[in-house]
This record gives sequence, structure tokens and C-alpha cells, in this order.
Amino acid sequence: MMKEKAQTLVTDQLYNLVAGFLYALSICYFAKGADFAPGGLSGLALLGNYLWGFPIGITTLVLNVPLVLLGFRFVRRAFLGKTVISMLCCTFFQDVVFADQPGYGGYPLLAALFAGITWGGALALLYMRAL
Repeated sequence: MMKEKAQTLVTDQLYNLVAGFLYALSICYFAKGADFAPGGLSGLALLGNYLWGFPIGITTLVLNVPLVLLGFRFVRRAFLGKTVISMLCCTFFQDVVFADQPGYGGYPLLAALFAGITWGGALALLYMRAL
């Protein structure tokens, strides 16, 4: 029983790391590199980065705080804990790994396509392990 729980925890964290990397790749390399902002809080964070130089990961994390606080009321604690860990992984990759990397400078349509593919892959990995 204990070994099974530890194995699940390790698997969850590996999925978080890969998903965080793909998410940061999508936002910081493809979307930011092609100068477009996707929808949602990540798009707002990219706009904040473009206008005022705010770090993308920290801005997204700060914008998510009200949603996490709201989550205390409506979702299970285990799900919320996994969500917070995933947010921290994404923040790390966005602000540390991809912070100074040059973005994709090719065709904007390809950037949007690749951003959607990597973002979708990241979210799929996160949702697979969230429940």
C-alpha cells in the first residue's frame, strides 16, 4: 500500500514536470516569440510582460491566487494541492528555464499551431493525473 502511494506520487510529479515544460514552451517560446497572447490568465501575463516587463510565470501565479482561494470552497483538497504544485512547476519553467531564451521567430501561423499543440499536450498530461 505504501509503495503504491509513493509510486503514484512520483508518477504525478513526473507528469507535472513534463507538463510544466510543455506549458512554458508553449507560452514563452511560441506565443511570446510570435508576439501573440493566448486567452486566459496566461494571455494576460504575456500582455503584462509585453507592456511592463513583468515575469510571465509569477504574474500568472499571482493572477491564479483568487482562483485557488475560491477552490478551497468548491474542490477537494487533494485536487487543489495537485493544482498548486502544477502551477509552481509551470512558474519555474516559465521564469527560470525559458526566461532568457529567444522565442520562435518564424511564421505566426506556425507559432500559433505549435503553441496550441504543446499547450494542449501539457493540459492533457495535467488532467490525466489530476483526478
